Amino acid sequence: MKRFHFQLETALEWRRRKMELEQARLAELEARKGSLLSAMSALQQSWRESRELVLSSPAISAADLAALEAYRHSVDRRQHKLEGEEARLAAAIAAQQTTLLEASRECRLLEKLRERRFTEWKRSAEAELEAEAGELYLAKWVPPEESME
Repeated sequence: MKRFHFQLETALEWRRRKMELEQARLAELEARKGSLLSAMSALQQSWRESRELVLSSPAISAADLAALEAYRHSVDRRQHKLEGEEARLAAAIAAQQTTLLEASRECRLLEKLRERRFTEWKRSAEAELEAEAGELYLAKWVPPEESME
């Protein structure tokens, strides 16, 4: 009885590696988005703290208000840039999820084919073993001698 051999094993391994690569790319995009969201949150926190600092002082000068307004414009511009980057990353993540889904499907297809071929091989091997066992039994079986009259 010969060992099980799946002819597309190399292709299956390649598909698995491709799927792992696509998963890593998705994880990297999601990490970048997480960093971006943290930066956006930090920017908003910085704006709130600056505003509170200026507005809580007992005497607010026109220069302080002008500086606060300039900082607000700067924060708004930076926030707008970050939101644009977030939208681009969200689109890239959606595209990568689609790519990963396709890679997963291709990998699963080959895995199912391998499972099916293994099941067929196992059935064949069991049938072969059963046939050999039957032949061995018959080879050892000696018919009872016929009685002589």
